[in-house]
Amino acid sequence: YNHTLFTMVALGPKNGALQASPSFCPPDGCTNEPGEAIDEREGILLWSEPETWSDESRFPNGKPSAGENVTIPFGWNLIIDEDPAPIEVLDIQGNVTFSSTKDIALQAKYILVTRNGILWAGTKDEPHPAGVSFKLEGTRQTPAFAISESLNLGSKVLTAFNGGRISMHGKHVPKRWLKLESTAEAGSNTLVLSDGNHG
Repeated sequence: YNHTLFTMVALGPKNGALQASPSFCPPDGCTNEPGEAIDEREGILLWSEPETWSDESRFPNGKPSAGENVTIPFGWNLIIDEDPAPIEVLDIQGNVTFSSTKDIALQAKYILVTRNGILWAGTKDEPHPAGVSFKLEGTRQTPAFAISESLNLGSKVLTAFNGGRISMHGKHVPKRWLKLESTAEAGSNTLVLSDGNHG
């Protein structure tokens, strides 16, 4: 950002160096918002199918591999039917849901649902029957994703903005916690639960 000030105070037995490279925003401001992507495709597309990724102008390497940035364009109805390789940035501008017959794990550093895209699983009346998990990867050094000078999403993000929507409805979990039947003594590797039917 143009008006950011960094101050570093270091204390310790060794001298160190902090290297920083400033970047200035243009007069009309910085933007990191993904550009609009439109690709009208008929029917349902599956993540697992090579044909889904056959447009070499959009996906020169075919099906996304680990570390790639992936944009799901407006006009796609995509089902994630396998665990994708870990993605850097997943920008969803189309209609994306998950397999209803198997558990899916989606890994990325940043998952952005934008420009009227929707990321969904199930509905209130028909909850999604399979498991869906998100793993947002990164470390303390993972850079924040700044959309503009006034909108910083942070790092390791799952977000919807600029018309995007996220709607997740999982199956009902009747009991979310259990009490211990008795105190677990120090060094014990066994817990006695108050209800044996804990799933």
